[in-house]
Amino acid sequence: WQETSETSLLDPMLGVWAKLLRSGHADSWYGVLTDMESRLLVGGSTRSLMAMVRVVVARVLKMDLAGAERDRMLATVGGFFKHLLDDTLAVAQAVARDVKHGDKEFEKDRNDRITQGRELVLTHWAGLLVRGCPEAETDSIFAYCPEGHNMALATALVDGAVECERRTAQADSKSAAMRTQRRPDEGWAHTGGIPVEDVKVGSVVSGVVTNSSSGFGVFFDFGCVRDGKLNVPQGDWKKYHVGDHVDRMIVNKVDISHKTGTAFIELLLAPGADADAIAGGHASARAVAQRAIRWLAAPAE
Repeated sequence: WQETSETSLLDPMLGVWAKLLRSGHADSWYGVLTDMESRLLVGGSTRSLMAMVRVVVARVLKMDLAGAERDRMLATVGGFFKHLLDDTLAVAQAVARDVKHGDKEFEKDRNDRITQGRELVLTHWAGLLVRGCPEAETDSIFAYCPEGHNMALATALVDGAVECERRTAQADSKSAAMRTQRRPDEGWAHTGGIPVEDVKVGSVVSGVVTNSSSGFGVFFDFGCVRDGKLNVPQGDWKKYHVGDHVDRMIVNKVDISHKTGTAFIELLLAPGADADAIAGGHASARAVAQRAIRWLAAPAE
């Protein structure tokens, strides 16, 4: 794969390659990234790497992963970014000492690598994390912040959180009618689901929001023929939107009326589950921004 100056040609090729990052294939993700990198570096230049990084971040955001799989993807991409900063974009000190002073080609290459590393952290890595991530990922990006650019990194994360809030508010407005939709008394049947009689109280499940009604609560398809209702405070109902995925819920109650043929299933968030971080994603963005502010305010070590 030879380097080309035509971004219009390079980006589509990288886009096809990035589609190899697929949900359910976590063990292959890092290999896909390093394979892309090695092909781009055939000519010995790092100039195409930022195009790759940009395309990879766009692909990961478009995948819209949830829960543990999302966290693993963020850790995988973060690990790859650290590899780029530590190895591919680093200038070996031994080489720097051996190069004659005033070597313009070397100076240009070194400056290019510094600029690329700065762009990677402040733009692409920050943009990947700002929607929400485990604290370990923000700790990593803080550790790799370019010297003298703490304010720039914190600003990127906080501004990104504000943008997430704005987009979420727009989505809330557009889906207002759906949130006030009344759930049918009989619920929605899910063909091929687990029979209600087989649902075990105490089991841990994951599910997708099928209805979030301002008057009746939040209901989930968790693999049963009938929806389950999540028992959360009424003030939290608006945080959930149709299509949201939630991990780690516990089946708390299963009531079956043989007389009427109806069933009611109650779900609870498992202990330690972060409801705000799951519902809508914008609370996670706020958490990232809060970490950035604390990090910026912390005394230098």
